[in-house]
Amino acid sequence: MMSEIVQVSRNRAAALGPVLASAFVDDPVWEWLVPQDTARRLALLFSRYLEEQAKDGRVFCDSAETVVAIWCQSGERERPRQ
Repeated sequence: MMSEIVQVSRNRAAALGPVLASAFVDDPVWEWLVPQDTARRLALLFSRYLEEQAKDGRVFCDSAETVVAIWCQSGERERPRQ
């Protein structure tokens, strides 16, 4: 059975940082960039990034919150930093 994909609110987005981090924690590049306490630091990094992207409605997850994705429309640019 396939889970429903839902848009994530800004309030909920930060809590999904560990979910996204789990996809990258064993990646050699991330291990090189963040050699100590990788899982915790990636969770913090991705939590903040998901929160920012959720402002523009770009964060989605399954109903069980076991997967998360950031989706930008084709041709859409990322928000400029302020």
